[in-house]
Amino acid sequence: MGYRVAVAALHLPEGQHAELYVLREGESQVHLTPVRFAHLEADAAIVTTDLSDYAAYVTRGQHQLRDGDKVRILPTESE
Repeated sequence: MGYRVAVAALHLPEGQHAELYVLREGESQVHLTPVRFAHLEADAAIVTTDLSDYAAYVTRGQHQLRDGDKVRILPTESE
């Protein structure tokens, strides 16, 4: 079991583990969280790290972020 996460959302610093910028419910401050993934699919990674404490993750612009930065959540295309 795991969480399906867009591959583009993973931050992969050279020579280090994968990381993901996540947000808790009601917060606008991102947290850079180390994650492990079981395998990669064409457009998604199956992350085995427990992400149940988080409400969302950053899918675009994470290369411009630092841990603790504040972000604005945009509506999804279906909203």
